[in-house]
This record gives sequence, C-alpha cells and structure tokens, in this order.
Amino acid sequence: SFAEHLRPFFPYFPSGLISARCLDQIESVTQHLPERLGVGPFMFECGLDARPAADFSVAVLTSRGDHAALSRPATTVTPDAADWSRIRRYARSWADPSSALSGAVDEAWLEFDIGLTGAAPCTTPSVFVGLDGPTPDLSREHVIRVALECLVILQGRPLPPGTLANLTEFFALLPAGARILFVGAMLSRRSDAVRLVTSGMGLADMVGLLQQLGLRRAEEHLVHLADIA
Repeated sequence: SFAEHLRPFFPYFPSGLISARCLDQIESVTQHLPERLGVGPFMFECGLDARPAADFSVAVLTSRGDHAALSRPATTVTPDAADWSRIRRYARSWADPSSALSGAVDEAWLEFDIGLTGAAPCTTPSVFVGLDGPTPDLSREHVIRVALECLVILQGRPLPPGTLANLTEFFALLPAGARILFVGAMLSRRSDAVRLVTSGMGLADMVGLLQQLGLRRAEEHLVHLADIA
C-alpha cells in the first residue's frame, strides 16, 4: 500500500517538528492513493512557527504511468468521492494520448492540507499541474489553453467569470521571458481560487506585474520575502 512506503520515514521526524498525531493524519488521508506513488517524490511542508504540524504533497509523474494509475477507482471509498471523481477524470484525460494534456503536462502534485492549513485534515488534495514540459517549445498560448482546460476538468464546471477575467489579465501582463510552471486548483479549500507559479522574472518584473494587477506596495512585500529566503 501507499502507507507501507511512507511509514518507514516517520521515525526520522523529530516530534517537535511533526507530531505523531499529524503523521497519523497524513497516513490516514493518503491511504487510498495508488501504491506506485509511494516511491515518491513527496514532501512534508512545515511552518515557520512552533507548531509540530505539516501538510503533505506527492508527485504524479507521466514518465512511469502514474496518471494512468490515478485514473482508476481506489479500493477505499473516500468521504469526498465526488471530488475524487473529478481528479480521476482529469487523470484519464491526461493519460489519453489524443488529449492536449498528454503532450503538455509531465507532472502534477497532490497537496493535502493536514495540520498546517485548515482546522481539520482534508482527504481531497489541491492539484498543481506542471506546465513546464515535457515539450519546452510549446507556445505560451498553447500552455494557457492547457492550463484553463485542466482547471475546468478539476473544478467540474466552467470557471467563474471573475476568475477567468483575472487569469486572462495575468497571462496578458506576464513578461515575455517568464515561464508558467504550475497552475493549481485549490480543491482542498472548497474555493474557486486558482494558484499560479511562475519563474523567469527579476524583482523589477515582479513588482511591475503585481502593481498592474492592483497590489499596492508590491516591492515592500517582495523585499520582505527575499529577506526571509
């Protein structure tokens, strides 16, 4: 099972970093994942405060057929089976050679809110779709179309007009040299919110982009984050 791959790592986490209770919750909410995902990569996300808590993410890779495995029904029925049906529908589309997703997406990450985010563990993960491969010469327009298609499948409905308008504005303002690494459907938050991860921008580009998107005092926020890093 997936847990059998994950459990051997648990004794190496200090209890002051991730509590035994949090590790048990991670094991519980991920028990229905395909066993092949247990070889990783996966990661534990810890906060900067003193809480011994973490969220958990695991990768789904096309190179070893993970997406096909994810598309099949699990042996364990989860409380949020309707949410997982959309994730499996997305995986089926991704594994279909005739789909636009199969040539544009080589990885996705399932992010589970366990102890770091939210009041209670959520068995539905947010899904972050990797858009920076396997075909690096895809046009930005094609990558954007794939990103929007992924979001519609994962949300199970057309994007709300406000969300679509914000995404369209963001993509239009993105500097020419920037790359879209991931688009995230925040399913665990029961929200229409979308998260975007980009690279290839200097501080001036980032400040300019955020200011055009309406974030005041953008430079102060970014400088503060740079100091933490």
